Parts: sequence; structure tokens; C-alpha cells
Amino acid sequence: MGSKTVAWSILVMGISLALVIWAWIGRIGPTYSVDVLSRQQAILRRQY
Repeated sequence: MGSKTVAWSILVMGISLALVIWAWIGRIGPTYSVDVLSRQQAILRRQY
């Protein structure tokens, strides 16, 4: 294998890994933050 082939395969793997991480964080991130905030508010309301 030539060095160009190795470079392209590493680039493709990096891009696909970045897409997987972005999709996972993009889907989970906002709803997870909202859930945490609403839970914290509910706990604070019970305490005070």
C-alpha cells in the first residue's frame, strides 16, 4: 500500500469517528441537559 492510500484510510476513519461522536452528542446533549435541569429544580422545590 502506498502512503496516499494509508493517509486516505486514516482520514476516512477520522471523519467517520467524528460523525458518530457528533451524532451521539447532538442527539443526547440537549435533551439530557433539560432533564438534568428539571430534576434539579424539582429537588430544590421540595427542599425549600
